[in-house]
Amino acid sequence: MSHEAICQALFVQGEGELRAIIYRALRSGRARRVSSSAKRPRRDLIVGMVDISARPKEAEDRAVPGFWESDLVLGAVCKSQILALVERQT
Repeated sequence: MSHEAICQALFVQGEGELRAIIYRALRSGRARRVSSSAKRPRRDLIVGMVDISARPKEAEDRAVPGFWESDLVLGAVCKSQILALVERQT
């Protein structure tokens, strides 16, 4: 029997004082379940992120060297990352 099945049974069953005792015994101590997607927001994972439309005009026409593009790919639960840096050339 999985821990998920046990938790579902605990959240469905129990009434009155029994229910309160069961909730206090749970590791989270919560009376209601919180979905994994509701635990943390998915937006704003990158602090200080600048949108591509906010880059300088010199970078758009590629006339001046030294502007870099970067792509950041975050893995599941941000445990792995890939960063690709490319200098914009004419």
